[in-house]
Amino acid sequence: QPRSRGLGDVYKRQRRHWARSHVQVNDIAPGSEYDRRTQQRLKRVGMFHDGDSSDSDPEQERLVGGEEEEDTASFGAIAGGDDGSVVDPEVGYVGDDGAGGGDGNGVGERKQFAVEQDNSFNSIDVDDFCSAVHQLRQISDLNAKRSKVNRGVARRWLFLFGVAVLTSGAAIVITWAARLIMFAKFTKLVNPLIESEMQGSLNLGVTCLVYIGFNLVLVVLACFTVIFGSRIAAGSGIPEVRCWLNGVKIRHAVRFKTLAMKVIGVIGASASGLPVGKEGPMIHSGAVVGAGISQGKTTIGKWSKVDKFRNDKAKLDFIACGAAAGVSAAFGAPIGGVLFCLEEGASWWHPSLTTQTFFCTIMACFITTIVMSGVDDDGLWDGSSFALNLSAPGTFSTTESLEFYYHWWDLPIFIVVGLLGGLFGAAFNNANHKILLWRKKHIERDSCRSLFEAVCVSVLVSLVAFGLPLFFGECVPMPDENKRIEGTSFVTFYCADVDENGEYYNQLATLTFTGFESAIKQLFYFNYDEEFSASVYYTAFSDATLAVAFIFFTLLTCITFGLSVPAGVFVPSLMCGALMGRFVGQVYDGILQGSYAADYNATGFVSNYTINPGVYAVVGAASMLGGVTHMVISLTVIVVECTDGLNLALPIMFALFVAKWTSSRFGHGLYDRYECTRLSLIHI
Repeated sequence: QPRSRGLGDVYKRQRRHWARSHVQVNDIAPGSEYDRRTQQRLKRVGMFHDGDSSDSDPEQERLVGGEEEEDTASFGAIAGGDDGSVVDPEVGYVGDDGAGGGDGNGVGERKQFAVEQDNSFNSIDVDDFCSAVHQLRQISDLNAKRSKVNRGVARRWLFLFGVAVLTSGAAIVITWAARLIMFAKFTKLVNPLIESEMQGSLNLGVTCLVYIGFNLVLVVLACFTVIFGSRIAAGSGIPEVRCWLNGVKIRHAVRFKTLAMKVIGVIGASASGLPVGKEGPMIHSGAVVGAGISQGKTTIGKWSKVDKFRNDKAKLDFIACGAAAGVSAAFGAPIGGVLFCLEEGASWWHPSLTTQTFFCTIMACFITTIVMSGVDDDGLWDGSSFALNLSAPGTFSTTESLEFYYHWWDLPIFIVVGLLGGLFGAAFNNANHKILLWRKKHIERDSCRSLFEAVCVSVLVSLVAFGLPLFFGECVPMPDENKRIEGTSFVTFYCADVDENGEYYNQLATLTFTGFESAIKQLFYFNYDEEFSASVYYTAFSDATLAVAFIFFTLLTCITFGLSVPAGVFVPSLMCGALMGRFVGQVYDGILQGSYAADYNATGFVSNYTINPGVYAVVGAASMLGGVTHMVISLTVIVVECTDGLNLALPIMFALFVAKWTSSRFGHGLYDRYECTRLSLIHI
């Protein structure tokens, strides 16, 4: 840390800087009316004393009283933009000609320095709220007219509303397009081919080849957006956002080109059947939107003349608001979005930023919910339901009344689920970290190798998704329409048997041949059907189905995360955790009751059912994600909001705390490892 300088000396330096920037020299000359009034104000607050006092240090005098060119460089070139322009927090955006449009002496050196620094990870310049310069700025702001202040406040809130609108728009485009592509893939292509094979009009195996080829095209498209578009668009983008919010500038991470490639790539990756999520890229997209709106310019050109927010401090605030809006639009969790930025993101936080981020999250959640209410589960527009029912904004919530109940003796089992989530999360992080190191050494330096790896993983995932239901899937009776959960679907696959119990469906295909949202809702909300007889007792998913799906989903997610495609890990981790938690819940219920169909009354119905496996699925999903990401507070609120399960807050807290503590014993979280390995940062 440099030695503190005399406040009188700082005042002299600031006075010379103002003289060179935007104040006439005669107005601020020693002995002028402006100079006298300024000194009086400083004396009243106890800040000013003569720089020539006896306690001043000669070394300080040498450091402070340098040439005017050095003073101008230290005060004028405070922050450098992406285009090499100079940004001064006192005067806003200055331009390429130096502070205040001076004669340009020293400007070339400062521009060259800014360009050189842009090629590496730079520290973000923010205001030091304890410095004399900041206190001088606060005092000078008292002379501003109230109308000008009001205009600045109005602009900020208008820009924040724009961040919310554009972030929710990106989330709507991603979700809507992914649903349409999956509807076309399954309803219009795969299912008719399966029926043709079962009728004998088509050779066996043709459907599998078509399914693999369709997914392969989407993966190649997603990979092209990274290889030939923007390398920084790969992955979820959350590590890059965390770096920006903590003061580390990642080159190209918040540019418009990255946003475009991110949106296109995540649509292809999420619709291709890969175990990836689109929620992480939505958060990154919100951060890019916040950065672009605050600066009013892109690499193409400027679109706004407002230069009030063209400094690093305002840019960080808008990035935080955009990231929080991305969480809200992705999960329907406004409060969780604010807590996510507060827990995982911004190092510089102030009370007004809390209000601004909360405003962004509210508007993003509202806009996303009201628009997506008119889109059905297949991605088709249904105007009859538009803006009619907004009571379930959460991604995994439903409009029906759900029975999320538990007893005090369930709490030890919840802690066991949290322990398992921490262990599996730590194993996932360690395995993925080794794969990431291997990729960085052998794959990432060559575009052809990156594309070939994505193609191989796509073929592997498609074969597993098609082969598991075919060879290990179990066909069970399909429940009545009134027993089905909103937003879910059953997949018959190759189940052709129809008897007195009705149509049958394949349990594994219901998990692998639908989107993650539908599969997770089934794991959360499907319950035992008490109207079936003991011989065909309906358990939604058998223990073997859950175990097989958990093993393969976890392994494939570990291999997939880190490919050269835009992909998140939030929802795949929730899926793996839900499988694990429901398996524990069903086994626990079997231990208590002896068997799922052991205790019937005279009418053949279940008489003393007490365990709800869906509760354990919710707790397991939160535990697995907490063990992977090491998030606790924000993740608790996100899971509660996106499932509308406020009564599960206590078991989720218990399980998340245990999961995070357990996983921390074996190393850092996934995002910390990603920052250290791929971004080449040092974790402290």
